[in-house]
Amino acid sequence: MASAPRPGPSNFTLSEQWLLMAATVFVCGFLGYVVYDAVMATATEMLQRLLVISPLILIISVHWLSSGRQFSIPYSRVRAWCHP
Repeated sequence: MASAPRPGPSNFTLSEQWLLMAATVFVCGFLGYVVYDAVMATATEMLQRLLVISPLILIISVHWLSSGRQFSIPYSRVRAWCHP
């Protein structure tokens, strides 16, 4: 039986290995930056939405807590009184 040929040692020189390693680091760094940029853009959009919505949530929660834990929409009684 013939044995399978063994892979020999790498034929790359030191400068070729350095160039391959530098190219790999560059590509991984670029892809990491692209992913980081996308994640930060999404997080920024979510934070902006939260900052816009938070005053409304605060007003509703203060109204709910000050009304004796009975949630009612402000002026709902006035509308019911005006339109029988």
